[in-house]
Amino acid sequence: MSRRTLYQLVFVLSLSFGILFAVQPLASFAQETAPTPASAELFGTKQSHEAQIAQLQQQLLGEINAYRRADQAFRVSKQQYENLETLKSLEELVQATKQAMFERSRVLTTYMEILYFTLQDTDGVNLTFKDPQIVALEDRIAELKAHTATVEQATSRDDVNKLRDDFALLKPVIEDTSYRVMSLISIGELQAVHDKSKLILTDLESQLASAEVSALKKAERERAFAETRRSLEQVKVEIDEVNQTYAGQEDLVRKQLHERVLRGLSPVYSKLSQNLSYLAELLRV
Repeated sequence: MSRRTLYQLVFVLSLSFGILFAVQPLASFAQETAPTPASAELFGTKQSHEAQIAQLQQQLLGEINAYRRADQAFRVSKQQYENLETLKSLEELVQATKQAMFERSRVLTTYMEILYFTLQDTDGVNLTFKDPQIVALEDRIAELKAHTATVEQATSRDDVNKLRDDFALLKPVIEDTSYRVMSLISIGELQAVHDKSKLILTDLESQLASAEVSALKKAERERAFAETRRSLEQVKVEIDEVNQTYAGQEDLVRKQLHERVLRGLSPVYSKLSQNLSYLAELLRV
């Protein structure tokens, strides 16, 4: 690689570093940030679902707004029925509940699809963990679509009550899958930054090895490269430990596993940030 390309690589890594934890928990309905075409071009990374993710992000925003309106209408109808207890107010409550359930299912389906495509495109994820969660996401998406279809067919208060009970069983499974997937995406993003940083370091070492410099300058460079290599090796050890945490905590559900993984990645994030600073400094040597 040319020195200019190496500069670009470090710059893109630094920019992307701030969005590594962009996928947020299900309850927050946060928006996932997709990798830029520039990073895909520079790293040669396959981003086959970038367009789908961007489209789903926009779709999700509209669906969240629709769900909020439907939820508000449900709350108003519920209050009116409690106050009036008439057949008309009951019918309005049934229809409002049905609409809120429908909009909720749309939001959750789109969110699962974003996680599905994002996990597929995330480099650095251990395939032993990745493949089962790809299947789990496919299952959740199918279950949500089936639930949505059932909601559309509901015609009575009993139908709506059954849908409520059905979703109560589905909800913890959706949350568990989403938190496990978010954990893998967080690990994979940092693993990818580590791997790309290591490649840049190797390329830079190769370029500077043949440069004519004084013995003092050569010794200074060797110490700088050695320190950067040591730091990257330590990062790899800590990422492996986080992977072991994920593998050894299958009994943890929902938010617990995700929080434990993020705690383990916190020092990794700091060290990788330092490594990027080292690489930028070495490029100026």
